[in-house]
Amino acid sequence: MTGRPLRILYAGTLPPHPGGSAISASQLLSGMARAGHRVRAIAPITDDTRGVGAAFERRHPELEVSRYRVDQYETRVYRPEGARAREAEGRMVRSALLESAERERPDVLFAGREMYAWYVPEVGKELGVPLLLRVAGGTLFGLMSRQLPDRHARQLVDRMQQFDLLVTPAAYMTRQLHAMGVP
Repeated sequence: MTGRPLRILYAGTLPPHPGGSAISASQLLSGMARAGHRVRAIAPITDDTRGVGAAFERRHPELEVSRYRVDQYETRVYRPEGARAREAEGRMVRSALLESAERERPDVLFAGREMYAWYVPEVGKELGVPLLLRVAGGTLFGLMSRQLPDRHARQLVDRMQQFDLLVTPAAYMTRQLHAMGVP
């Protein structure tokens, strides 16, 4: 690490997404920006929450936020009927990340929630930048409690293993990841 400010490209949830990952990610990203890093974020938005999203962005001028439209926010660990929507969202996320990286190459690609493990690794590998995944709880709990079908769970764990660094807010989560073979 050179000590210079980093160009961080984030893909994940931000308010008004109705989950804890959005709130805590906004705090982390704002802190990184206040520490002097350049933070660009790509996050979902629904048509009926665009105004709330715009208000969040006005309150956080330190963040450069781009939104992609979803019909509804993903808040559940697993929905078997959600595969098509997940694939569509994945295409939007990958496209937005590549477009942002074309304007300014990031130093690190930061996925803010476990579900982004489906979308982010290929972009990071294509750009040749380190990949960071924040594991905050809900999906990890779903993996540990076997709420996901075995095949789906194994695929997600495989995707998580493609990241250079995973961070958790609690030591017990780190132990759970290690038990699944995720460093």
